[in-house]
Amino acid sequence: MIVSKVYRTVDTHVEGEIFRFLTDHPFRFQTQDVKEKQALINTTTSQAKLLLLNEPRGHRNIYAAFIESSKIADYQLITLPHEGVPAFKYEVLVASITYLYNFGLIEAKETVNVETAVGIFTLHLTFEAETLTFVTIKLLHEQFAAEEIGGRTYQFMELPENIPNLKLAHLSKITKWAYEQYKQQRFVAFDGTVLYEKIGDCKYRTVNIERDGTITRSPNVDVTALLAKKLCCTVKNETVFNSSMTAYFEGDYVRIPLKGFVTGTHEFLFDDEDPLKNGFII
Repeated sequence: MIVSKVYRTVDTHVEGEIFRFLTDHPFRFQTQDVKEKQALINTTTSQAKLLLLNEPRGHRNIYAAFIESSKIADYQLITLPHEGVPAFKYEVLVASITYLYNFGLIEAKETVNVETAVGIFTLHLTFEAETLTFVTIKLLHEQFAAEEIGGRTYQFMELPENIPNLKLAHLSKITKWAYEQYKQQRFVAFDGTVLYEKIGDCKYRTVNIERDGTITRSPNVDVTALLAKKLCCTVKNETVFNSSMTAYFEGDYVRIPLKGFVTGTHEFLFDDEDPLKNGFII
């Protein structure tokens, strides 16, 4: 083994999704412009990027990011999504402040401004004693339409007759249905597809499917906000995995409180003799 580099990361969890923050990374920039930084990251195919996204026990849904300094906000957030996955998710905002606060890299305060390639976002923080308990995102109604939010489009599909309901007992049927739809290329025109079931007044159970047919575990901020916008009411969105998210329809905006937590830290050894230099996905 010839170890040439060591990279360190922190993994966080937000509403069923894992977000990996690169505390050490190989990316260097000649610009302070966040859009230019994000564009460079989106086009790089370096071995280090693939390694950090896919290991350890690599999973196709690991969503990576790192922090840069900002002159107009508390910090810049640069993302490293997998190919075919949206370059930005609201959940990564929550993951970022969860990481920074829990490692003492940002002080406790009521609001934090985050600069990204798609704009500056304000996060509202709630603490109990010194513990960060909730991070709230407020989305103005004018920011999204019936099936589009932040430039990301979704299709909503009703529960088919051959699936009794969207519960864990029927996950195999749901997965089979998603695969059949994927083979027929029903997902390629959208950033996400939502299979939904109404279970009460302003209460839904959903399954969120990405372009490649992957079922995600998260209720999804985009989807929950879109449901609240479409119905003009406070919506509770449950998943087949028994997690839930609530979007509060209030005045000029939709308010969504979220929880995040740190799951662990990792060290990645970049071995020049590694036969799997690009990492691996199980």
